[in-house]
Order: sequence, then structure tokens, then C-alpha cells
Amino acid sequence: MGNRPASTYQAVKRQAAKALLSAPQFRNATPALKQEMTEALIMQTVFIDGSVESAKNDPQKLRLTGAAVAEGARKMGLDLSAMTLTPEGFRSAD
Repeated sequence: MGNRPASTYQAVKRQAAKALLSAPQFRNATPALKQEMTEALIMQTVFIDGSVESAKNDPQKLRLTGAAVAEGARKMGLDLSAMTLTPEGFRSAD
């Protein structure tokens, strides 16, 4: 992964789990649908991580990867431009 401490990734993991578990779509889903949603999110994470790793030495490719990730997040109702990554996880950029 990137050059951040493992504790930062753990904080983001806790935030993501809390958000996912509190979402009505997930809470009300069948166990099979929960499994499918979880697997899809894991695959998305793997693809993003691979894309970032592949683009890390190419600023243009990295910007395009970032834009694609931001667009995907927007479609899920998240505005990444309003957040900043801290050692405690994502926080409002305000």
C-alpha cells in the first residue's frame, strides 16, 4: 500500500465498516446480498490499489486514477473532495 502508517489504513477500515453497517441498504439486505456487496467492495479496493500502484510514477495517470476513484465515490454518495485523510481516518476538509 501507500506510504502511510498501517494505523491510518486501520482507521479508514473501521470508518468504512461503520458506514457500511449503518446503511439501510446493507442492514436490510439478505445475507447473500451482504456477501455480494462485500465482495464487490473488496474487488473495487483491489482494483483501486492496483491502479494507484501502476500509476505512482506517472503524474497524469495518477490524476486520471484519482478522478475515476472520486467519480465512483460520488456515485456512492461520497464527496472525497470534502474530506482529508488523517491518521485517525477521513475527516471533513473544513
